[in-house]
Amino acid sequence: MLARFSIFVVAFSLIQQIQTAGVCQDWIATNDPDLVIEPIIRDIPFATSLTFSPDGRLFVLAKNSGNVRTLDLETRSLSTPVIKIKPVVAGIEAGAIGLAFDPDYDPIDGGKVYVSHVVSSATWRISSFDEDGNGKGSNLRTVLDFPDCLPVDGFFDQSVHNIENIHFGPNPVSSTPEQVLYVSFGDGGILPGGVDRENNPALTPDNWCGGIYFFDPANPPEIADATPHNFCLGVRNAYDFAFHPQSGALYFTENGFNDYDEVNQALYGDHFGWDESRGPNENPAFVDPIFTQALPTIAPTGLCIYSGIRLPNRYQNH
Repeated sequence: MLARFSIFVVAFSLIQQIQTAGVCQDWIATNDPDLVIEPIIRDIPFATSLTFSPDGRLFVLAKNSGNVRTLDLETRSLSTPVIKIKPVVAGIEAGAIGLAFDPDYDPIDGGKVYVSHVVSSATWRISSFDEDGNGKGSNLRTVLDFPDCLPVDGFFDQSVHNIENIHFGPNPVSSTPEQVLYVSFGDGGILPGGVDRENNPALTPDNWCGGIYFFDPANPPEIADATPHNFCLGVRNAYDFAFHPQSGALYFTENGFNDYDEVNQALYGDHFGWDESRGPNENPAFVDPIFTQALPTIAPTGLCIYSGIRLPNRYQNH
């Protein structure tokens, strides 16, 4: 069993309301005097995923339009769309959300790329397309459709706590080196302690809701067969997650209901207790977060674990 340990988390949110367009000249200070953040570009239309391809290109997914583009880090400019993901139904949080490259993607010949997106008021989807290695996408196709957790009775509506991010990671039920596709799902938008609580889909593993799931996209499961594919449950709304490059442990961000935002480490089979538990708890059935922000809420979104060589050593694998 993997030991639980804390990590330094870089959480970010790309906000559409930024007005200044073009290449940025300003710098953003941090709480580390040796580290500053340099904005690269401000006119990305509501980006929800920034993903490097195996050959080092940076792909950007736009939430509302579904456009996939590449960002040239030298010219600091966006390409014409590689492909347009459709349909995309955009809401408060709904839209095109996650993008992941197939482990067999070839840097020269290209390969499959996967996208998570909301396609209707009652359906979430993972699609894939082919990318030729030169910025041209084709053959958009459906991999698997999922029903909205609370298509009618949700406290909010179909525009929040939907399908979230996707990443490839180690198979938790096999010792082989094969990778499977992980996907995080929100709870559909229940009201904590309210009328939806008795039907909270995050408390059971038999639906694709309120947790993190995994499957082989080359052999998609039956949609009614969610339980064998549940990695962890009891999650309100995990926008993003990442795997530690050394241990393989999974970490995810969790948005609380106006309080108790979290960062969690998840092991296979863990239960995080939403909405019976928020933040640190005394119930041994539920796993405590490794970081909690009670108030004010910070709504963490993206998460990554740094394994490069440009930052000081203290950031390595954190």
